Amino acid sequence: MRLYTVRTGGAEVVAAEGSDKKLYPLKNKVRGMNELITSGSKPDDIILESAALPDGSYQVIAPVPVPMQDVVCIARNYYAPGEERGKGLEEAVYFSKRVSWANFHGGVIPEYDIAHTLDYETELGVILSSDVKGASVSEADNSIFGYTIINDLSDRELQKSHKQWYFSKSMDGYTSMGPCIVTADEFGSPDNKQIRTYVNGELRQDGNTCDMIRSAVEMISELSQYITLRAGTVIATGTPFGSGKDMSPPVYLRSGDTVVGIIDGIGELRNIVGKC
Repeated sequence: MRLYTVRTGGAEVVAAEGSDKKLYPLKNKVRGMNELITSGSKPDDIILESAALPDGSYQVIAPVPVPMQDVVCIARNYYAPGEERGKGLEEAVYFSKRVSWANFHGGVIPEYDIAHTLDYETELGVILSSDVKGASVSEADNSIFGYTIINDLSDRELQKSHKQWYFSKSMDGYTSMGPCIVTADEFGSPDNKQIRTYVNGELRQDGNTCDMIRSAVEMISELSQYITLRAGTVIATGTPFGSGKDMSPPVYLRSGDTVVGIIDGIGELRNIVGKC
């Protein structure tokens, strides 16, 4: 099932894509995607209204407009081109992004006067369906509600000057998510999905989740040994080689640039850089 959050009639509504590719509101009485996820609902429990939302009557926004907690992220979780597998398995570097509101497919990435080295990172996003603590890998697999695309935007100069990443990655609009959540039963294994990024039509990132150093479920299991991951937690699982800082010399996003992140089985997340 492909689940969307849409804005229609002044309200945010959860809808699902039907076989005709139209969006149908849920009959389930929930106040947003977070409530649906934390209610323990399975795809088979979700019932749709009989009438689709009329074309032009809604706007698709981020599937989780306001995450319940900071988004959990991991640094350098893909083998670089030509790198020997098995290397780089030192302690993982986890960090978080504050997301007061999540940007969305078609949304504008804000330009800031204090940020001049805006960079992109397309990542597979994982959303948990239940609380997880001390989980094995197989238990972690059973805790996944679904998957989405995340663009982990950041400003590299701020990242260096503050010697931590919270400011540079948590600015308003610097977490783009969407266009939907594909539930785990439909998405299948997350371990062999092509992931690409295009900037103004130029292919910049071209990787596969099979090149992750830690798989999504290994991340969940490892994190849960130390902290309780609550239902609704959003995890960004890292990005393949090819972000702006990886280029020689680095090439960062500019006003008017269009960034498109694509992950097999989900679709595309498209944003443009500009003044909001």
